[in-house]
Amino acid sequence: ERSLRKYYLAICAGRLRQPASIQGFLVKDPVKNKVTVSRTGDQSAFIHTAYSPIAVTEDYTLLEVELITGKSHQIRAHLASIGHPLIGDAKYGLEGVNRELRRRYGLSHQLLHACRVTFPEVLSGMGSALSGRTFTAPCPELFARLERELFPQKTESD
Repeated sequence: ERSLRKYYLAICAGRLRQPASIQGFLVKDPVKNKVTVSRTGDQSAFIHTAYSPIAVTEDYTLLEVELITGKSHQIRAHLASIGHPLIGDAKYGLEGVNRELRRRYGLSHQLLHACRVTFPEVLSGMGSALSGRTFTAPCPELFARLERELFPQKTESD
């Protein structure tokens, strides 16, 4: 039913200034262990991702991303397909940017963090104990450090 709402924080390359929604079809390449995003649905899975910029600089954007559907590599592939790959993503990212942040900060993974999940309203039965509840997870220290250093103009109240 897609009633569970899943949110992520992500730092991607480039500037995304407006909230948007991306739709497409995920096409798997099992040989390369990679996916691509297509506009047609021939033998592929529909994907839908929404995002809102939190902070933007000349080189990076901090996003809140909501998974409307949930497929492997969906956020990574969707952002890469619009020219804004995740920072630190060895598979879909920009090698030069990743190399620089690896050198400066020791970054060895993508900057994608599952930060919040909200359960749907359930009146009774299974799941009612979680009905309407939201759970959050703090950012890992390296993610938080890079967020502070890459977006120095962002305040704690943002």
